[in-house]
Amino acid sequence: MIRRQPWGQLRGQFGRFAAERGFLDDAPIHGQLARFACKRTFGNGAGEACSAWPPEVWHSKTGLRNDHFGKILNHEAPIPLHFNFAKDVFAAHAMDIATGDSDALVHVAKDGTETRLSFHDLLEWSQKIARFLKEDCGFQPMNRVIVILPRIPEWWALNLAAIQCGVLLIPGTVQLTSSDIAKRLLTAEAHGVICSQETLARVQEALEKRSPAPVHRLRATIIAASSSATTDPTPLVPPGWKVLPGLQDKDLDPLTGYFPSRSGDPCNLFFTSGTTGLPKLTLVNHVSYGMGHWGTGRYRIGPFEVESALLEHEAVAESAVVASPDPIRGEIVKAFVVLSESYLDVAHDPKQTAELIKDIQTHVKTVTAPYKYPRKVVDEFGNRLPPNQEGILALDLRKNRPIGLFTKYWKNDEATEKVLKKDHYLTGDRGYIDEDGFAFFISRADDVIISSGYRIGPFEVESALLEHEAVAESAVVASPDPIRGEIVKAFVVLSESYADVAHDPKQTAELIKDIQTHVKTVTAPYKYPRKVEFVSSLPKTISGKIRRIDLRDHEVGKRPIS
Repeated sequence: MIRRQPWGQLRGQFGRFAAERGFLDDAPIHGQLARFACKRTFGNGAGEACSAWPPEVWHSKTGLRNDHFGKILNHEAPIPLHFNFAKDVFAAHAMDIATGDSDALVHVAKDGTETRLSFHDLLEWSQKIARFLKEDCGFQPMNRVIVILPRIPEWWALNLAAIQCGVLLIPGTVQLTSSDIAKRLLTAEAHGVICSQETLARVQEALEKRSPAPVHRLRATIIAASSSATTDPTPLVPPGWKVLPGLQDKDLDPLTGYFPSRSGDPCNLFFTSGTTGLPKLTLVNHVSYGMGHWGTGRYRIGPFEVESALLEHEAVAESAVVASPDPIRGEIVKAFVVLSESYLDVAHDPKQTAELIKDIQTHVKTVTAPYKYPRKVVDEFGNRLPPNQEGILALDLRKNRPIGLFTKYWKNDEATEKVLKKDHYLTGDRGYIDEDGFAFFISRADDVIISSGYRIGPFEVESALLEHEAVAESAVVASPDPIRGEIVKAFVVLSESYADVAHDPKQTAELIKDIQTHVKTVTAPYKYPRKVEFVSSLPKTISGKIRRIDLRDHEVGKRPIS
């Protein structure tokens, strides 16, 4: 562990180098420790930081300046040639006297046990794991390791360690079955797997029974136990398996060198959720992961801005804005509105209610700034479409490629070419952009229903369905029809108070008719579901997204609903 010592004890050439840059201003170090600190904070060579990062970019104590992250994300500054989050950001914070001892991670276990790790503690632990991965396991840069761990401190230390030594982590949820794990091992051509005690049996089954092909590539199989456990954290280790170093492990020295990663080098691999087919493996580079997440935290929709805009509308007396779960987009903005006295009667008329909601939404759109990212609407060939014309929502890559955008699908050129056309990234969402630059989502491209020539997006229909008191959850897909080509079919999970209706044919028919009438009043009549089927649950991915592909296959007789 690096000790921070009084100013007068700073000695030698490396000590002077650290002092000149304000490194550990009031707690410098000397001799070998000074060299160690300079390497940790500034890279493998003492002068590396000066040549790679100019003073206006690199803060002497906290590494890359936060405001410079914003400039890079907004394309106001060039992307650096080299970037390694573990070195350029985390280690810099850990070595700063002002932030090194502050909390970097606070973990609360299910039993209430709290574990607090400072930046310095987490850095030292991750460096021990990095040595373990490199020397004990034999992992080389660009080796791929699947990690199936719950939310325990080991995950964050392991992530930093992998970035430090250039190993590509592939995270997986603990809900994966042995079959899921086997497919992922095969797709990723994994060199290693790290799991916890609770997923060990499934991983072993995947390795021994389900997926013999990738076994020969494995350099190491590793089991991890939570350092925050109140019980004995020592796991039961199968023959040939290794144990990930714990927080209190004293047998390893920290690894001080860092993989000299360029910004565009691979950093992580992530499996897609698999809503439209088998999960694909996406490649993310160092700058996308390290700097892209900074943007994730900074650029978010603030409720205050939306509430302020709502209150400017004459019909709104009070408002509250929250994030609401959405099966397609993860979360959407939902507003709860108390109407002013002169508009109270509107709430009793469905048609007037729908009109007022649309008017309020239009008002909020006009008084809040549009999202200023380079978005376009294109056709299936990548040709740009004019405002208010429906097409595929896309990101314009001609001038600047978004920092957080994934690089490509791993070893799947065909899938990559489908989403990258004419310098545009096709999101797979259908919608349009108005003349003010606001984008409107209609549906996923794969989910569009073409009925009698009408293009119908399931999102609007599902939103209308959810406004009916009998509907707890719904999914809308195309169903083949000999006259119209396709018709709208809704799979509906009934709310608890209506659950018994599904067992009575007469009540079922009456409720279906009532739901269809409701949808006709809320949205365009041609969009209403001509078929409605009540189901106990909807097929979903592990991450909770509805698998419409299963419902579509069910409609054409390929498979039952599971």
